[in-house]
Amino acid sequence: PVPFGGGAAPPAAAPVDIFGGGAPLGAPAPAAMAPTPMAPTPMAMAPSNPVINAFEKNGLKLTMELSKPDPTDVQKSDIKCKFTNSSMGDITNLNFQAAVPKFITLSMKPPSATTVPANGGGAVEQIVTVKNSQINVKKLMVRMRISFTASGQNLVEQAQVADFPAGY
Repeated sequence: PVPFGGGAAPPAAAPVDIFGGGAPLGAPAPAAMAPTPMAPTPMAMAPSNPVINAFEKNGLKLTMELSKPDPTDVQKSDIKCKFTNSSMGDITNLNFQAAVPKFITLSMKPPSATTVPANGGGAVEQIVTVKNSQINVKKLMVRMRISFTASGQNLVEQAQVADFPAGY
């Protein structure tokens, strides 16, 4: 082929492996080495549940891990709400409230504690169970009201999570 600029074509170079193998494609393969066995990591073995960052303000962070506790009931989902604290002082009097649209039923278990330790020193967890009667038609949405005390101030925050994956 003639290059666009006209003139003679440069000598053809062997294609290069763009994934970093180093040897040009079509070159003889290097001598095979015995693969080094690797120990499986626990992360690779654990089932992957979607996790959503639902709220972060004043040192308080809420993540929501979604799971399907009953394979025979696709409408039912558990949301493990995990509160952590990156601030220098404990967050106390934690109170989490949630509301959902009418086509979703919601039940909440009590939190594991009402104090979230400072500097990521622990977490408070609360399980919320939802049942979406219009699953795969209407998406899950949760409005939240979180009240807590941080640095001596009583705070009330409101937020909404609407970016849940399909099937929840």
